[in-house]
Amino acid sequence: MTTKKVFLAGPFKSLVDENTGLMSLHERGKLESLISFFENEGWFVHNAHKREVWGKDFMTPQQCTKIDFEEISTCDLFVAFPGSPASPGTHIEIGWASALKKR
Repeated sequence: MTTKKVFLAGPFKSLVDENTGLMSLHERGKLESLISFFENEGWFVHNAHKREVWGKDFMTPQQCTKIDFEEISTCDLFVAFPGSPASPGTHIEIGWASALKKR
């Protein structure tokens, strides 16, 4: 049986508290709820927020851009929160997903 993959995108750096260096528990909780939902349904979830420990271990743009593009290329489902104000990085990911005809 093949595990389906979902890419979960959304604003990141703008949601990291400059004093703690981490996302607030409220913002983190929204993503964790979705991650848990998909994982409980048997999906593998790729999420940069979790991968980068909610802001504790930010990757360089060179590192994360390559990984995120590869993960979007191979995902079965793409889910994104554009952000308010709009997240430039998330919009780039939405563009990739659209160009790759992801659902």
